[in-house]
Amino acid sequence: LDILNLDIGIISHIEGDIYTVIYTVAPPDTLSPGQTFETGNTYCDITIQEDNIIAIEHMKESSYQAHPCYAAFALECYIGAPIYIDDKPYGTINFSSPTPRTKRFTSTEITLVRLAAQWISIALERELAYQRLENINEKLEQRVAERTAELQQARDELEQRVIERTAELRQANEDVKNFAYIVSHDLRAPLVNIKGFAAELRESLSIITDMMHDILPSLDDSQQQLLTMTIDEDVPEALDFIDSSVERMDYFINAVLQLSRLGRQAMTIEHIDVHNLVEELLETLQHQIESQNIQVILHPLPAVDADRSMVEQIFGNILNNAVKYFEEGRPATLEIGGEQRNEDTLYYIKDTGRGISEDDFAKVFAPFRRAGKQNTVGEGMGLAYVRTLVNRLGGRIWFESQLGQGTTFYWTVSNSLISELERVEQNERRT
Repeated sequence: LDILNLDIGIISHIEGDIYTVIYTVAPPDTLSPGQTFETGNTYCDITIQEDNIIAIEHMKESSYQAHPCYAAFALECYIGAPIYIDDKPYGTINFSSPTPRTKRFTSTEITLVRLAAQWISIALERELAYQRLENINEKLEQRVAERTAELQQARDELEQRVIERTAELRQANEDVKNFAYIVSHDLRAPLVNIKGFAAELRESLSIITDMMHDILPSLDDSQQQLLTMTIDEDVPEALDFIDSSVERMDYFINAVLQLSRLGRQAMTIEHIDVHNLVEELLETLQHQIESQNIQVILHPLPAVDADRSMVEQIFGNILNNAVKYFEEGRPATLEIGGEQRNEDTLYYIKDTGRGISEDDFAKVFAPFRRAGKQNTVGEGMGLAYVRTLVNRLGGRIWFESQLGQGTTFYWTVSNSLISELERVEQNERRT
């Protein structure tokens, strides 16, 4: 103001038809920040329309003497420059006075106003950018807090649901195991009765056979032939069928009980030298291995902390199956290996046996189901036991196979069985 020798200085913001005073230096009781006017009633309207600096030394003698601002405020002298933010008109910086200037605005004064407008534009852009950043940060912090609360709530709900679901699954598992045990027990009683009555029928048949010799002379030839065939062939054959069926059903019941026991068997975790364990198992199979000229490739096997009897049963079942199903006329190779990983330990047994047809894949781990030709002794429970044991050891089991080429079984054992058992015990205490 001192340089320009004017009375009033204003930084304004124009939005639509509203002109707002942002900052002002003016005589007392004339202008104040926040005061608003209609844009069309201010000289700044000219500045925005012209999009350039407007400098008027004597308004009454200019072409703008009819402007509403002159009639309203009688400002004779005015110089103003537009302020831009993000290349868009924001408002103006303007200086005015009710007294006309006797001299024209110099190029230096005009340049000074232009530079002031540019400086204010930069300062306002920076301030608005800072405000936007603050708003973004506040919104982001609020959103992060809300999302954190949501995630924490979801986590708490999930943990609670996991605890509840674990308890439900454990109870359901116990119910299934108890059901299997009860059913097996209840089925055995009728079997014992059937077997007992069949034995009584055999004794009765022996008595009838002794009496038959006294009765036969009184019968004609056809009656003698029918009675003899019934007593000597038909009834004994039926009793043999009853006995074999009872024995087979008894085997199935024992298998179900064994599967149930494996699912309930308490684990004793210890450090196991798996390589040594497998070497001992291979020694028990040495006769079959030599007789079939099987080449055994035993890679170094990683040790594991697990239940020894379970690990032994898993290797034993899969090795026995592999040795069973080699075919004559083809090179027989048995490869055993393993790998220590971050969360579990992987083992595999690969054979060049007869392989498994893709149509039989679904049968492999199913109880009482056997894949391929049924030319070896077995009831189809071995791999069902293995899968149950692997699950108990916190792992999973799968296989790859091609008919006529061979099969590879893979399975894992959890590396954190001790901590998992402790967590289960804690959950049991919590539930």
